[in-house]
Amino acid sequence: MSNSQRLSSTVSLREIEKLPLRIESPLCIYKHKLIKEMIVVKVTYSVHDDYVHTNKKMIESFLKDFRKLDGTQFLYTILQGGESNTFVHISQYKNKEIQDQLLKVPSFLHFQEQRDKNLAVEAKIELMNFIGSSNDPF
Repeated sequence: MSNSQRLSSTVSLREIEKLPLRIESPLCIYKHKLIKEMIVVKVTYSVHDDYVHTNKKMIESFLKDFRKLDGTQFLYTILQGGESNTFVHISQYKNKEIQDQLLKVPSFLHFQEQRDKNLAVEAKIELMNFIGSSNDPF
């Protein structure tokens, strides 16, 4: 499978580990300027019902650490489907460097490890193309 095919398809957590270390994002035109390296990733997963509260606490923990970093370089959003056990994480990174920095935060690594042990359904990871937003990104 070519890199372009990988970028346009939905991949599982296991498959994402096989992707090249550097994920090239296509150029995006936003308000007449180019965003050359922006990376947008959407992760959707469901945890076991008895793990929902713990999952939320672990999310709070890594978000606290993320807030200590340069917030002008990324936006990390987590949504929950009503009162369900399904969560959606949408991460927008200005470039690969800030993505790498966030993915190495110890509390985030711990969250991922524990989440993976409590998945009800395997997570879906989608690499998205930025089209636009109501506010200027980064």
